Amino acid sequence: MKIKYLLYILVAFSLVVFGCAQKTSTELMENMKMEKDVNEDLEFKQMCQSAGYKWMFMKPTQDGKSIKDAQECWGCMFEGIEHICDKEKFNQFVPPR
Repeated sequence: MKIKYLLYILVAFSLVVFGCAQKTSTELMENMKMEKDVNEDLEFKQMCQSAGYKWMFMKPTQDGKSIKDAQECWGCMFEGIEHICDKEKFNQFVPPR
């Protein structure tokens, strides 16, 4: 009888440990992605500002008009009419220095 309860406790403990280990690895992966995004955003922000443009939070634009379905983002206001959220797209407009 004691062995049966001990076995139940061991199984329950193993499930908890396994669940925590999975959550931790998932959180680590998400944190690494966020860190990468932050570093890329910082580089993009520096590129934008060093080219003489403003860094701001708003909807991206195309041909001077807001893109209806796009979400707001941090990006570069290029020549006062285009808000560009993507570093690669920005590089198409402004050659790297």
